[in-house]
Amino acid sequence: MGRLAGEIAALWARHLETSEPVGPDSDFFLVGGTSMTAIGIQRRLESELGRAVSLRQFFDDPTPRALAVRLLAEPAGDTFRPPGGDSPNGHPPGGDPEAPGEPAELPLTFAQLDIWTHTRLWPDTRGFLIPLAVDVAGGVDPHRLAEATSATLSAHPATRATFPLSAGTPVQRPGPASTRIEVPVLPAEHEDERRWLEGEIVSDSPDLASGSPVRAAVLDRGPAGATLVVAAHHVVADMRTVGLLWDEIARRYQGRPVRDAPGERLDALRRAVAANRRGGDAAARAHWAGVLRDRTPLTLPREVADEVAGAAVTRVVLGEADLRRVGRLMADHRASAMMVGAALFARAVGRLCGTRAPVLATLTENRPPEAADVAACFVNVVPLVVAWDGEPPLAALVERAREAVLAAHEHQAVPTSEILSLAGPAATRRDAWLRVVVDARDERALDLPLPGPATATRLLRITRELHNDLELSVISLRDGRLCWEVDHRRDAISPRAVAELLDAMLAELRTVPAGPGR
Repeated sequence: MGRLAGEIAALWARHLETSEPVGPDSDFFLVGGTSMTAIGIQRRLESELGRAVSLRQFFDDPTPRALAVRLLAEPAGDTFRPPGGDSPNGHPPGGDPEAPGEPAELPLTFAQLDIWTHTRLWPDTRGFLIPLAVDVAGGVDPHRLAEATSATLSAHPATRATFPLSAGTPVQRPGPASTRIEVPVLPAEHEDERRWLEGEIVSDSPDLASGSPVRAAVLDRGPAGATLVVAAHHVVADMRTVGLLWDEIARRYQGRPVRDAPGERLDALRRAVAANRRGGDAAARAHWAGVLRDRTPLTLPREVADEVAGAAVTRVVLGEADLRRVGRLMADHRASAMMVGAALFARAVGRLCGTRAPVLATLTENRPPEAADVAACFVNVVPLVVAWDGEPPLAALVERAREAVLAAHEHQAVPTSEILSLAGPAATRRDAWLRVVVDARDERALDLPLPGPATATRLLRITRELHNDLELSVISLRDGRLCWEVDHRRDAISPRAVAELLDAMLAELRTVPAGPGR
């Protein structure tokens, strides 16, 4: 057990890149782990140690020692996958999705299908474009950085794909391995620099049927360094993909080895998509039917909206005492920071909207092990109902949030549109549901590790259009602190109403005695 616990602790330390020591009795969530990074650790446990564990087991045994005891009690090599059956959408055009070779067309993952459908119905929406920028200071070669970015974006089948209709069904059609995605270097005085930074270019939605789903540029700021800007459509990128791309760009820039076998990557993507589409069994559908039974979409009251349109953001960084309170709830209830945030958010939003069981949304990642280093979108959007009927104390509400989040991950392998259809005919339109979202992010995963004097530690925020009304992100900051960030549409909820929402969350959190420290 001691050896396996040590290997698990070392794996956590590498994956989390934490400055805190990780030992056999370290709590994963108190050394910087999140629900999404736990999913990444699941994959690494399988690929590096030949062991697999469910997300619920991970939360029940969140230390290397406890996890080692559980793993040693089970046969090695068993692969955990979400419960599954045949895809309700059938096989892709051309036959069996698991047939060998390099198919000209691939089906869409569940997440891609929902995103593609939304983009098709509302082509002018820009909410599915993910714009990111990283400032690089000191000793950076902008042309080499552009070449590394171009080579990375061109190497992944999904990022060089188009998404047309084939025989009436949407497919992803990877371009030839020789396809090159150009990444221009723009001088600091270039007019396009201002346009990139202001989001005029990165916010233009591409034509998925014929155009590239990604675009990028390097902004040369001379001796001050450079800014790398990447805009990827959500149909080919989730947050895991962003981390994969950043890491590969850095490796190419440094001249370190990168897997460049186009056939292998295409085959890995094909297998991953096939595995993703195996979900959606009767038990999962029954779960969501129960969750959504007699529920109605959550609607923010009109009186809290602004008269002006546009997106806004409010960020609250938790102080030391509040951080200890979150840490205490996490330790006492084996919960993540996101689960604590979801409990507080559900009550505050429910009071605002006059419901004790608000239907929120959260993100899950149905990314099979085959897709460990493949750019693609495997994130699914599923309902999250944290009911607070009976006015439970915060501790009990955190328990409810924990169960709701774990159940969402366990039953995620159903398309969002199909989940919503289980609530009745009125629920078939995605735009009427799941517009208030809670999720988790780790800013450390967005740094670009470059050599020598070059440093890339600042993520620039580019204004984007939101397709949701209200989004709470529980973010792990680079310095170990925690923040709550709220993106919102001002014509749905005003900055003042958002500030009051956050104040209510803080006030409830402060009813908990501060713990001894994280």
